[in-house]
Amino acid sequence: MKSPPGATSPERSAPGTAGEAAHHPTSPASVILDLPIPPSVNETRKINWAARGKVEDWVRAADARVRLSWNSQRVTFGTVVKRIEGPIEIHILVNGRLDPDNLPKVALDYLRRIEVIENDSPKFVRRLVIEPSSEPAKGECRITVKPFSNPEMT
Repeated sequence: MKSPPGATSPERSAPGTAGEAAHHPTSPASVILDLPIPPSVNETRKINWAARGKVEDWVRAADARVRLSWNSQRVTFGTVVKRIEGPIEIHILVNGRLDPDNLPKVALDYLRRIEVIENDSPKFVRRLVIEPSSEPAKGECRITVKPFSNPEMT
């Protein structure tokens, strides 16, 4: 079944399942967000203060989608019940203009802001995959955050 736009997965790992040691036992198994494609760092980090509005507009649009999804699941926006603790991997599927080396900055900052991830440093973000896809709607991206699944690299 296809998730509604902005949907987050409320799944939680069952005790004794694979990967439990890699994250807090009350962390969700994954969080999935369908969001607009974030603006590129090239567009927003130059000495161009007008470009800051692109990030602010994107954050407002992302907030609206996450609030709608979390409200439908009776989760209070801004709570940490969706946070995935410990090392994580992030997969970003993009249906639209793909700028793989500049797209993740705004998205990772947003995941920290809404407390889905505790930190975006290499200690926590162990794998980051960005790929083109036709799965989210045109002009959208699907961000999946889950516990890191390669214990040899921890």
